[in-house]
Amino acid sequence: MADIEGLKQQKPERSIECARGNQKLGEQKGDMKGYWSPLSITASHTNTSMLSQLEGAMDAIIKVFYKYSGKEGNKYTLTKAELKNLLKGELGAFLKYQKDPNSVEAIMKDLDTNQDGQVDFQEFIHLVTALTIACNEFFVELLKNQGKL
Repeated sequence: MADIEGLKQQKPERSIECARGNQKLGEQKGDMKGYWSPLSITASHTNTSMLSQLEGAMDAIIKVFYKYSGKEGNKYTLTKAELKNLLKGELGAFLKYQKDPNSVEAIMKDLDTNQDGQVDFQEFIHLVTALTIACNEFFVELLKNQGKL
């Protein structure tokens, strides 16, 4: 696999194509607003026709974060409004079952570990990790109760 750090430093002049076919991701201007990720670039630079399932999931998480970030300010962080839009757009079912009307504020407070009023990518990943663990625990318990584990 190509050196990802080296690839992140490159500033391609052309449109970057998604490794999964020829879907255009937008003009790359070095600001990540074309929703590309280092995984997409790695795959396209190494002539890989397809990302693995895990690489595809990582690629999707990166793209989702940058799809919502930077609308109100810093392109590398999410404001409370941007986080709310991300949660509504990408985790609508999760929010639907939240009983607390201030759930977005509570999530923001929990994620914003450096207390700068914004959520950076590393802080965002904690949410993705916690939700993934919770989903896994739910389904393991469900399978145990059904006698399938």
